[in-house]
Amino acid sequence: MIVLALDTSTARGGVAVLERDRVLASRSWERKGSHSELLTSEIEACLKDSGRTVRDLERIALGRGP
Repeated sequence: MIVLALDTSTARGGVAVLERDRVLASRSWERKGSHSELLTSEIEACLKDSGRTVRDLERIALGRGP
């Protein structure tokens, strides 16, 4: 199963593409304020790094902040 994981609940944001228990690609950043300006490009870069596309995704997992 291919999963896109996202967490933007704190100043440190991150995305990862996983296949079962293996991390295929991950990216993280530190930002004060909204992550929205970075999120789409970081997801696209992480998918490219993993060799996967949006169509390959079977699940999306979200971090539920503090």
